[in-house]
Parts: sequence; structure tokens; C-alpha cells
Amino acid sequence: MDKAIAHVERNPHLDLADVLKADVKMETQRFITQEKLKKQSFDGYNPSTNRWMSVDPLAETTMQLYSAFNNNPIFYNDPTGMTAESPIYGTDGAFLGTDNQGLQGKAIVMDAEKFTQGMSHDDALKNSKAAEGLESTEAALNLVSHYNGLKDRPDYDGFVIVFEGIDWAKANPGALDNPTPDNMLYLDASKLDFGNIKIADFKNGVGESSPINTLNSSNLLSSVGNEKLRATVYALGRVDMNLLDSNGNVSIVNNNATDYDWNTGGSGLRNTLISAERARTGLNDSHGFRANYYGTGTLNKPKKPFTLQFPIGPKF
Repeated sequence: MDKAIAHVERNPHLDLADVLKADVKMETQRFITQEKLKKQSFDGYNPSTNRWMSVDPLAETTMQLYSAFNNNPIFYNDPTGMTAESPIYGTDGAFLGTDNQGLQGKAIVMDAEKFTQGMSHDDALKNSKAAEGLESTEAALNLVSHYNGLKDRPDYDGFVIVFEGIDWAKANPGALDNPTPDNMLYLDASKLDFGNIKIADFKNGVGESSPINTLNSSNLLSSVGNEKLRATVYALGRVDMNLLDSNGNVSIVNNNATDYDWNTGGSGLRNTLISAERARTGLNDSHGFRANYYGTGTLNKPKKPFTLQFPIGPKF
């Protein structure tokens, strides 16, 4: 097998298309064997034809079964065939977390000390060292291996339903006391249903955070048969939220209140529900994990009150 050498070109994202380019060598750059990366890439990329070796997993979106980068690798990139933004890795290839755009998309490489969970995507790009910032071949291979596994996480789409949260907690006991980037979940606020929460509930007004109780009796009743609302209320309970504007756009404040756990405490209603859930699922104090929320959610518009109207009869 020909051991083609791949040169990593500079790009704000780690672009596996560039990593897989063959027969290019420069003294000051990092080099990775093409054969190893081809085997670990999501689709399997053929650099000589600029095409994937198997069907693009997002073919319904890209409308291209095999062609890569819209047949224009100079202006487009799409590492492992998945699009969007952006998981972040250190120069050693270790997963650090995400910016404010979640897990999906092109990987960004930066110095670990410059990373802050939930940082803006613009700041992430400013601190990017690109693929050439990886310390070694081993770092690159570790990154690719981890990156390819992201699609198997329950939060890959930014949303988890109740049983996924329970399964994650059982698979990662002690995660709340020993949090790591890999045992946290990363959730998209734009996919949450806040039920009956309204602008008037934000006592501190626009531009400030206010404590919000999503776990209220009305939301609990409405969550029956509404998977999105149930998942939201189950995960959030009482949290701090920022009211961003008068249109009802909000963000979640990431602090201890966003921990996804089944520990007792709080209101009587919460304790009753937690006790019942622990009995039903076998969860205990060792189960729980940190949840990091990104993006902007939107409150539901108030429903207009129903009024019974009668037709006006003929005038005599």
C-alpha cells in the first residue's frame, strides 16, 4: 500500500479533506499518513477523485450522493461528511467541549487554556490553530476517532428525551461529582418547549436573568402526550434564564441549577416527583450529570382566550 503523505493546510476548522490530500510535503507542517485517516473518516474519502467512497450520510440535505465539498474543495469543506458547527479539541486531540453552536460540524483545534465552554463561535474561530496546530499524528488520530463517535451521542442533535437522559445518567455514574467534557450533555435551547412560561414571569426584565420555574402544575398537565415539553420540564425544573428581548427570546444560564439530577430538595412537588422517579427507574444520588445549554430559545406566544360568539340574527 502506497504510504501517501498528507499535508494539513491552514483553515479555521479542522478539515479532513485537507488532511487527506496526498503527496504534499512541507518541512514546517504536520504530516499524517493518508491510509490511517482514510480508514477512520466517516465516509472514506478518495483524494484523487475528490469523492466519498460511500454515500454521504447527509445526502438528503446535500443532494449529492458521492461528491465532496460541492465539487469545489477550494471554497467548501465538510469533514467526515457532516455539516454545521462546532466541537472543539485541544492540540493534543482531546475533546474540550463546544462553542455556542453545539456538537455537530467541523472540528476546531485550540489551546486548552483559551477554551471556555459555550464561548461564541467567533471567539472559537479567532483562537483556532487549525489542523496544523495538532501536536502529533497520535493527536490527529485521537481527534478523528472521537469526532466520528459524536454522532452516537444522545445530544448530537442538541435535544434529549427523558429516557435518553436517564440512560446517560446510568451509563455515567458519578458524572456530576466528576464532570468531564465527555460525560456532560450539550443541549440546544432553540429546541426546548417552555410551555406556559411568559415574559411577565421574568421579574428582572429584558437583559437580566430571572429564576424561572418550568416545573409548574400547568406545564406538568400539558406535558402528558407532549414529548418536547415533558423533556424540557424534566430537565430544567427551576432554572435561571435570560430574557433577551421583548419578543420572548431567551437563553439558559448554565450553573448548578442546570445540573440534570434526581437529588432531593426544593419544593414539595419536586420532592414527590423525584421520589417517584427514583423508585420507578432505580436512580439514586450517584446519578446525574452537567448539562450545558447553548443557543436561543423562544417562549410560546400566549393563547388568545376562547370566547363564545353567537351569530347576529336578522334585524326587524
